[in-house]
Amino acid sequence: MTVRHPRKGRLAGAITSTILAGVLAGTLGATSGFSDDENSTTTTAGPLMLAAERAGSPASSTGAERSANGPTARPKATAPTKAPPSCNAAQGERASKYPNGQIPTRYLCPLPQRDLLLRADAALAFYELNAAYKRHFGTDACLNDTYRSLAKQRQLHDSMPSGMTARPGFSRHGLGIAADFCGGVQSEGSPQFAWLRANAGKYGWFHPDRAYGDPYEPWHWEFDPSRGKRR
Repeated sequence: MTVRHPRKGRLAGAITSTILAGVLAGTLGATSGFSDDENSTTTTAGPLMLAAERAGSPASSTGAERSANGPTARPKATAPTKAPPSCNAAQGERASKYPNGQIPTRYLCPLPQRDLLLRADAALAFYELNAAYKRHFGTDACLNDTYRSLAKQRQLHDSMPSGMTARPGFSRHGLGIAADFCGGVQSEGSPQFAWLRANAGKYGWFHPDRAYGDPYEPWHWEFDPSRGKRR
């Protein structure tokens, strides 16, 4: 029969209790994020905190930046260099049935000049005019404005001096057949204006008589589908 020594038993129990207390304290410290001292804010680097730190490390941030700014970034849209296949003269005829400034986008065509639109038949004629202009001057024709929606007409009418814009709903821009040129055309004595006056009619574009009135608008040109091509 083995007799257990009372002192040794108590000593072993004390050691075991100390070890368990230490393990529990370490586990609680890692879970709570605080040390044993209630007044201390020193964090204990437990497994969860280490994983979180790794997730927010500079290496991870760099990877996220590469994903946002690298090959996955969407390229900017570019203006067309020639009339899209969907742009045809029949669309221009359909566009003429709609109220001023309310032409559906499907009947408008994008121009080589970014973010500018014209009625389909006017756009097709402008592409030809622009090509001839580019052969002569070495650059695309400069445009400031083309089709204006009714909302844009109202915005300009309210923000510009009286008489500088047509009453909303009555603008030739709202029909998709007017364009405001720049790049020299805005000055009547310039080579660009002279070339346009001599050649625009071949493509159905002209400088209307009212543009010589008050206010004088050398930059304002219009398309007339009835003029056709006179080469």
